[in-house]
Amino acid sequence: MTAMVSISLSRSEPANARADVLVVGIPGTSSNDLFTAQLDAMGFKGEADQIVTFPAGDLARARAVVAVALPKEPTHEQLRRLAGSGVRAAITAKASTIALAFEPADAEEIQAVAEGALLGAYAFTTYKTKPNGAAKSVTLLTSLARQAAA
Repeated sequence: MTAMVSISLSRSEPANARADVLVVGIPGTSSNDLFTAQLDAMGFKGEADQIVTFPAGDLARARAVVAVALPKEPTHEQLRRLAGSGVRAAITAKASTIALAFEPADAEEIQAVAEGALLGAYAFTTYKTKPNGAAKSVTLLTSLARQAAA
């Protein structure tokens, strides 16, 4: 039987998040100031469905960063799908703990990102003799953490 990944909320800044892999949503064609040099080196243009993975180095506590291009004004379905894609990329990078920084604007967006993370982390392993890696926990990084938990 497949174990369910745990989802939690945190107000931590992405660079300080304790996780194996940090998944960062980059809106539109803008670049994240913290990772601008790495994103430019990886050829990240912010195009639809673009995802890049690179070592975090000294820029974050995580060992790797997954950058996911987000539309300027994403729908809940787009957030759900892109969060799932980011989590799958993090699992491919051998992450068991994942921090997800998509900067949701409200509780509905937090819910969409959480649903996407759960869907992205799901793996049916009942009949596998040697299951692939799996995420144990996903932490959603948001300034709305206290409001959403209430």
